[in-house]
Amino acid sequence: MSKNSKILFIGHSYHKKTSSNFFFIEFLRQFFDVEIHYDDSWKNGPQVNKEIFFKEKYHCIIFYQIPPYSFVLKNNNIKKIIFIVMYDGLNFKGIVKNFHNFFNKIIFINFSKKFHDKLLKFGLNTYYFQYFPAPEKKQFGDLKELFFWQRRSIINLSLIDKLFANYSIKIHHHLALDPFEKSSNPSIEQIAKYQLTTSNWFENRTQFLEAIANKAFFIAPRLQEGIGMSFLEAMAMGKIIIANNDATMNEYIEDGVNGFLFDYKNPQPIDFKNLEQIQENSYQTVVKGYEKWQNEKKIIIKIINDQLPKIQLNLYQSIQGLILRKSCFLYFKILKILKNILCIIVVNKKLKNKIRKKT
Repeated sequence: MSKNSKILFIGHSYHKKTSSNFFFIEFLRQFFDVEIHYDDSWKNGPQVNKEIFFKEKYHCIIFYQIPPYSFVLKNNNIKKIIFIVMYDGLNFKGIVKNFHNFFNKIIFINFSKKFHDKLLKFGLNTYYFQYFPAPEKKQFGDLKELFFWQRRSIINLSLIDKLFANYSIKIHHHLALDPFEKSSNPSIEQIAKYQLTTSNWFENRTQFLEAIANKAFFIAPRLQEGIGMSFLEAMAMGKIIIANNDATMNEYIEDGVNGFLFDYKNPQPIDFKNLEQIQENSYQTVVKGYEKWQNEKKIIIKIINDQLPKIQLNLYQSIQGLILRKSCFLYFKILKILKNILCIIVVNKKLKNKIRKKT
């Protein structure tokens, strides 16, 4: 397939700010002409204009974290859609509920093994890849300093109080929250205890890397990740990652070996030992992983070019997937009917709207 073949790429517009999908776009551009449009619906803005999808015949349409639009799925002239799903960015209910009739049309690409296995159980055509950035120059940093990027309110200084209860640490608090998130101000005691310094949004990746260079510790800023660009770039310098025990973090990190995992529902003081070895292990995880990613990412091009056979399921897997898809779809359908009936019965307008929003 020539590089003149055109791909239509539909992305999440927040990624224009974070640049977290740029690695994938740049990879595609090595092989294809990539036309990019961004969806603003997450902030009550517009979807990509319908006319874009039909102004020419594309070699492939890729939706990156944005669920494929219903009018695209229903169009018989569009035979294949690639949906790059993110473990932290899509409710599994939404896949079963909205794509029930289009499973054969969608190829799922996962960067989370946990989510891939879940889709596979439902008999879906899914492929799993583990992304790694290129290793940076080793910069292990000061073992008495932590870089804390607060993106979510639930990962906060009170949580750090518990994790570092037995370890003295100086903290740089990078306050750059995800949309719709709110933070509370640090207490006077916390400012003094952690010798707290602060910053806000970085204009580019270089500023981010410079800010974490002399810190040994880095807290993964979300409870779940689709890929986890921030903590992976920190690992690529040899940082000690502290992360919630969920995907994708626990797909890269082995507790006490190349980082530390905690349970955010029951955080306990971490026993910080063998730190220099953990830093080396963290760095080597990226060195080996990047080499593997360089080889495996070529398979994505084969998927786009229809050069790979569809994943074959055995009879048990096929029947299991069919039953799970049908039963889940039926469950959500019945649930919606029951809630609509309840809305008819309920007179209170505010309560009625609240019930409908949950369907």
